[in-house]
Amino acid sequence: GFEKGNWQVMLKPWLRVGSKIDDNENISDYIGRGEADVTYDWGRQRFRAIARHSLNLGDKSRGSLQLNWSFPIHKNFNGHVQFFDGYGETLIDYNHRQTTLGIGVSLIN
Repeated sequence: GFEKGNWQVMLKPWLRVGSKIDDNENISDYIGRGEADVTYDWGRQRFRAIARHSLNLGDKSRGSLQLNWSFPIHKNFNGHVQFFDGYGETLIDYNHRQTTLGIGVSLIN
């Protein structure tokens, strides 16, 4: 990864190592084989996008996009909004596409 000014970019390729007995042999087709993570800090607000993709074409082309926004509420309390669309938000449901919106409060940034 690298940083410049208010930007942070991280690229993460993944290589799955399996065994002969495997309950989730197709997990890479859903979770992906790589991730791009981009963060931008604007004052005390932080915007972050995380994209994953299977690197497959056609009907096996799957991935996910997660968008995050954190912002100050009061002193050490931050608000947090998160949007997720795609596969792999949870490992239990890695092969089911989900679209979710979350709103919360965090004590750290």
